[in-house]
Amino acid sequence: MFKEFQFTYGKIDEMNVKNPNELISSITSTASDVIMTTIHNTMSLYQTTDKQKTYTLLGTEPAWLTVKAKNIEIFEVIPPQSVEAIFQRLSVGVGKGVMKIAKNPFAQGSLRYAYYGQLEPIGSPTAKVVYKELINADPQYNTLQVYLQHLEIHTIAQFLATKFNEKQRSVFSHPLEVLYADASLVRRIGIRTKIYQVEPRLYQRIQKWNNNSGGVSFKDYSSILQSFSHWTYQYTAKRLMVVDLQGVKTHDNTYLLTDPAIHFLDIKRYCEARTNLGVKGMREFFRTHTCTPVCEKLGLLKVENSINEHIFKQICTSNTDESFLTACNINEDEEGCSTVVRDIDHETLHSDFDFLDTYK
Repeated sequence: MFKEFQFTYGKIDEMNVKNPNELISSITSTASDVIMTTIHNTMSLYQTTDKQKTYTLLGTEPAWLTVKAKNIEIFEVIPPQSVEAIFQRLSVGVGKGVMKIAKNPFAQGSLRYAYYGQLEPIGSPTAKVVYKELINADPQYNTLQVYLQHLEIHTIAQFLATKFNEKQRSVFSHPLEVLYADASLVRRIGIRTKIYQVEPRLYQRIQKWNNNSGGVSFKDYSSILQSFSHWTYQYTAKRLMVVDLQGVKTHDNTYLLTDPAIHFLDIKRYCEARTNLGVKGMREFFRTHTCTPVCEKLGLLKVENSINEHIFKQICTSNTDESFLTACNINEDEEGCSTVVRDIDHETLHSDFDFLDTYK
């Protein structure tokens, strides 16, 4: 229990309270260490102008016969074949093809613009796709290296989802599969700064089930996806966690996800992608995570936190119209934090488990 408390709230150092001088010295030293560690860990996240590219959104798909095709290089990250391979440098394959892209994006997220498009790799048929461009206008975040970091994150999440589905099939009679759409990068030949991540087009409303700072949706709650994040942490021996789960739930009850974030134990891993919050991000997830029977049947260690006994009651009795619970909800006295939950009941929290039916 003490170790779990330490993980959720941070390292707890012992000190001799009988000696005032030692007490003052210890407090000063600890505070200094915390400040310097925080500065070091977050420096890469904030060394940017944060200036955004500004485009006018246009929801209409263009007449493709009038759009000029452009020659491109296509980059694909080779998927890892084992957990240990995740923590090594992943290989990249390169091909060529042509692309057509709408002049204006049709949607904007927190990190990317999305464009209608068509992609035709050499030797393959034309496919309808979505091209995604990073919003940040800072040149250092518009390089092939940064886009490849995002693509590697996507590929790792895709690999872990495959392993998670294998585990589900060994436990549940009717698993709800978690999939990540195939993704690659394209770069205009002759214009090295024109880079896009490309994915198959999704035709349903994009939903967000959790984010990378501990927020969890109770409007579209999914015990399977919350368990997936928890499972990635335990499966990789606490070295990473896949979060920021968003995408669509298909008619056959499959979750098709996109744009993941991964917290790594190594805070410097993929630092230029700016979504790896390290151990802090993992802690924030566990501060708002409620283990359900899905976690139990997957063999996950149960999380002990105050949400189980206090916030859970608020969730089940709330009448607010908001949809996300955040870590702030657990510390009601923390300035700037307010309860952000959605009116649900116990059946909602266990709906995925009910669909999974009896476990094997």
